Amino acid sequence: MSTPTQKRLLILEIMEPLEACQQFDWGEYGSSAYESLVEFSLEQMKGLQDFHLRFLYSDEKALDAIRFWILPLMGDQYEMSQTGLYSLKDWGGEPVSIEFTSQPQTPAFPIKEEGFDFICQGSLLCPMLSARVIHTALAKQSHDYITGKSPHEGLYFEALKKPYTKQNHYELPAFERIESAADFQKALSQPFGPRLKKILKRHQSPAPLEPKIPERME
Repeated sequence: MSTPTQKRLLILEIMEPLEACQQFDWGEYGSSAYESLVEFSLEQMKGLQDFHLRFLYSDEKALDAIRFWILPLMGDQYEMSQTGLYSLKDWGGEPVSIEFTSQPQTPAFPIKEEGFDFICQGSLLCPMLSARVIHTALAKQSHDYITGKSPHEGLYFEALKKPYTKQNHYELPAFERIESAADFQKALSQPFGPRLKKILKRHQSPAPLEPKIPERME
């Protein structure tokens, strides 16, 4: 795969909506809850500066379904290299490069990756994880290891600054990861709830869409 020019890597785990229904209990919301959370979270991350996004999925057969779902959410003015690296010139005012990578098991963080000043991993199930939150975290010059904990077990964000030593730790505020129907119902009552509800309604009554995925560049 072509080498991204961006100096910050953000890894985002993604799955097909039906797979998400097997992993989480969305109750009456079904797969629409997961689809809505992913779309909302990507909207929140618009404007990330100098980032390469890596969507990590476990089922190698899911590539087409995932990229035909995710790419139109982010825009339609793409360039695509022969090696499968997508470039979007304007994502919330900033250029971004995107790749989709199959990984049967989530690799331990941090992965060993050359060429990036920061390696980050975020959760698409955390509606509060935004470009502003990430930029603020990475601006902490005296810290090289940054985490954001969820009230659920685990993290919604983790980042390491080169040379990846984990010596100076900075902790972000605790934000919820939405992992159940009860969590989703609670999220709808939050200040961002009306925006999430608007997206949910669209997924519950979807209109036919023509995916706009560019032809591979020569």
